[in-house]
Amino acid sequence: MLSRVIGNRVTEKDVRSWMERNGIYGNSAEIRELELHAVQRPGWLQIFSFHARIKRREQSDHPWQEVYGVVKDDERRQGTNKTQVELFATVEQQSIKLEKWSQGLIVRGNRPNRNLILLTAGAIIFSVVALSVLNLFS
Repeated sequence: MLSRVIGNRVTEKDVRSWMERNGIYGNSAEIRELELHAVQRPGWLQIFSFHARIKRREQSDHPWQEVYGVVKDDERRQGTNKTQVELFATVEQQSIKLEKWSQGLIVRGNRPNRNLILLTAGAIIFSVVALSVLNLFS
């Protein structure tokens, strides 16, 4: 929940600026799931992934589209060279770019399913309590 409150506001602002410079309405883009994917020590270089609904400035029958993006943010650089953004039509294309840009970096591991962990812990606690109660009456 804390990540939703804090988020990656600086990176999101950089992505929206990139969109504005590249023919996309950045301020109206719906950027979702902007997550840190990989980092290089000491943290200057960061790779992010995101999913977004964007509207291009050019006329189209279907102006809104879903895209999957990758961000390479290098704090050692200045200006427009600091942030590189690439957009893809599919998650598979996004994954290929994430893998390429993340080579040699520290990659965030997949988080285990929290609900499964809680369910397992609950089942264990229930079993222990049930066995303790049975032992009291035996």
